[in-house]
Amino acid sequence: MVVSDSLHLRLADDQVMSWLVRGLGTAPVALALVDSTGVLVGVNEALGRLIGMPAERVLSDTAVNVREILRRSRPDALRELERAYAGESLDLPEFFLQIQASVTGKATSDRLSRGFWVWARAWPLRDDEGAVRYIAILMDDVTERRELEALLVQAQKMEAISTMAGGLAHDVNNILSGVVGYASLLASRLARGSTDHEAAMTILDSADRAANLANQLMTIARRSAPQRAVIDLGDALSRTTALLARTLGSDHPLRLDLAPELADVEGDRPMLEQVLTNLCLNARDSMPEGGPVSIRARNRRFAAGERRPLANMPVGEYVQLDVIDEGVGMTPEVAARIFEPFFTTKPMGPGTGLGLAVVHGIVKAHRGFITAVSAPGEGSVFSVFLPRARMVPISQVAPVPAPTVQAEPIGPLSVLVIDDEAIVRRVLSEMLARLGHQAVAVDGMEPAMDLLMRDRSRFDVLIVDVFLPEKSGLELVEALRRAEFDLPVLVCTGYTSPEVQARVQALAGTLILPKPFNVDVLKEALARVVSYAQGGA
Repeated sequence: MVVSDSLHLRLADDQVMSWLVRGLGTAPVALALVDSTGVLVGVNEALGRLIGMPAERVLSDTAVNVREILRRSRPDALRELERAYAGESLDLPEFFLQIQASVTGKATSDRLSRGFWVWARAWPLRDDEGAVRYIAILMDDVTERRELEALLVQAQKMEAISTMAGGLAHDVNNILSGVVGYASLLASRLARGSTDHEAAMTILDSADRAANLANQLMTIARRSAPQRAVIDLGDALSRTTALLARTLGSDHPLRLDLAPELADVEGDRPMLEQVLTNLCLNARDSMPEGGPVSIRARNRRFAAGERRPLANMPVGEYVQLDVIDEGVGMTPEVAARIFEPFFTTKPMGPGTGLGLAVVHGIVKAHRGFITAVSAPGEGSVFSVFLPRARMVPISQVAPVPAPTVQAEPIGPLSVLVIDDEAIVRRVLSEMLARLGHQAVAVDGMEPAMDLLMRDRSRFDVLIVDVFLPEKSGLELVEALRRAEFDLPVLVCTGYTSPEVQARVQALAGTLILPKPFNVDVLKEALARVVSYAQGGA
């Protein structure tokens, strides 16, 4: 029976009806009333909103037995509820409520099928003899808070992993500087085509692959800065998928569905193409027997008060890029870790576990967000949300010729090398000697400043590592510029964060020398920085 516009009951107990009508019929918190056998006999409108179906529909089904549903779906919650049947009032531990049609034998709402987190309080209602006749259950949706807490934990974990990845990549690049430097020196002294020369070139090729791995770690650590420009995402997707179709093969047909008038985004086009490539390869690998890979792009706008895919997403306008597969899917436990570096469900050999971690790093570097929705046997949907562009497209800006620095031939130089890694100092000194220059190598700021202050004109070029034990190498360069030292500077770094790029650009006569580098790259960098410092163009 319906006793008010907001309260629906299937019982005729005047005392209980009066209590519910007075206090909870219009309450914003969801209310369910269950009899002693577990059958649902009363709900309010807030409960209907909570589970995503009209309250009348919930109550019309006499087969709704809360005890039985919880026994099949959440036995841990049922154990707590049984305490209320024993006469105890209690707060149930927060739990994830997800009820599929297979559990009830009836159609359920989309919200119940997807599931959500609830807080619940239960207390018994007794008859005149003191027996528990009903259980009243108050419920509140705490999904958003739980998601925010999970996002905070995930962000802290990813930040720790990113810090570790950045430090690891820095150390790897220092090691590779020695390997690449000495291998390039060795190759330059051997006859081309000889067995020994081929061996040296193999070392360089292997080191290049290792350097690429280090670059992936930098991307994960978000220390590889995207070169921002306005991107026509529809054009970028069309061009990239044309190449991807051949990579995926005929067993994995590529389906492209782009909304008309797709908005532009800001970012680094090669990086965003890598995001699409990695997601499509991941989709292919999830379907070993074959199947389609679908790419869908839509404009999205999230208003204040509207539920967003992630609780920490700001309101605003985005472009949503979905990569959809019909593969094996993922369990919730796997989905929760899918973006962690080195986490993989593939057997040993096929993957490094960095593909999706790189995707996550690139998306975050573009101020975007990424989600993964999946279930075992039901495929996966990876969704990337990129903010709409606010920059003016390059095509609308009058072109300005970019200054260039010519690498003119240079004579012998006196070079001061500052690096705390002994292997880097040694290989740089030998590479410089090979190029006909004189090198003095020191391991820190103090001996470097002592040499510079004793004779301001002794050195022609300074090569300094960004990361030194005492302080940043950039701080040394900034101090030298303030003291009117105008010698050219090469700043060595394994990664170019936006901060490093901005600080180097603000320093006259200073260029970046990316690690690792071979003798030819060093030769060109020296010529460029000398010409640059002298005002060459």
